[in-house]
Amino acid sequence: MRDELQRLLTTCRTRRFPLTVIGAERENEWNIYCEALESFTVQEFPIAYLSKDEVINLLALLERHMALGLLIEKSQSERVDAFLNRAERQLLVALHETTLGVPFEKIVLDEYERVKPREAQQLYLQICALHQFGAPVRAGLISRASGIGFYDFEQKFLKPLADVVHVVVEEDQHAQSDYYYRSRHQHVAEMVFNQAVPAVEDKYDLLANLIQVMNIDYSSDRESFSRLIRGRTVASMFPAVELGRLLYEKAEAAERNESFVAHQHAVFELHHPYGSLAAAEAAAARAASPVKAARFPSTTFTRGLSWLLTNFAKFLHGNPTSMTQIRQ
Repeated sequence: MRDELQRLLTTCRTRRFPLTVIGAERENEWNIYCEALESFTVQEFPIAYLSKDEVINLLALLERHMALGLLIEKSQSERVDAFLNRAERQLLVALHETTLGVPFEKIVLDEYERVKPREAQQLYLQICALHQFGAPVRAGLISRASGIGFYDFEQKFLKPLADVVHVVVEEDQHAQSDYYYRSRHQHVAEMVFNQAVPAVEDKYDLLANLIQVMNIDYSSDRESFSRLIRGRTVASMFPAVELGRLLYEKAEAAERNESFVAHQHAVFELHHPYGSLAAAEAAAARAASPVKAARFPSTTFTRGLSWLLTNFAKFLHGNPTSMTQIRQ
């Protein structure tokens, strides 16, 4: 289609035939595929984030067509707030986030699959794998994971990833600049990760590799690390309990002095359907040394809870080994 359009426009220009073409394209795909059409472009109209007036008009249309979805029970101010704050004013994200428009997931996957070259697509996936947990992704972390420095990213991959990856620059008190990556939205990052990496084994490989290159001396890495290894999150991500345990082995190996890891491992064992009470109590014990417990008081609670569940379950069922048996 691009080649045919280019030939048409070239012919019309050569023959001085007046022709106006109106089209639409994603910014990153324009940068990848449409360079040959640049010389024919007269005007561009980028679609910016939604303004408050646009949100109000959009809500009126959704209500008129009975398409408010989850917003139908909300007040007008709550509906507006859902678009302006929770969905970060991006039209497609906002529509999906607030009304559960499933087709948007297919749009997101198609957008991911069309990112070229392969290195840019892999960068996008690594960024999404971490940004799905909400924290900004340090450029240095992605550089270590991918082997691509920020200069090369800026020179080779910024255009292919335009609009799907945002570069955030923050200055510290010494006027030193730190660079961070984020997808257009945490919700989009989660969709990309789950659809581009459907196999749980591949999810494990990707996250384990990212854990190994994190440096929690950086606050952003620490935030990403702590969100990634939360027990409930890992329990819901990995139906096979063994993969979750392997992830905690990687996390504990990466940060041996971090009691938070052992604490979240205990939470994982307590919340996974096939989690082990004995493993939960052992992990809680590792986290609850006097020094570590002072840093994370909740580890004492987790150890106490695992002990209580173990003994209560023994009283009811003899000697259960998993959370599934207790729930039964």
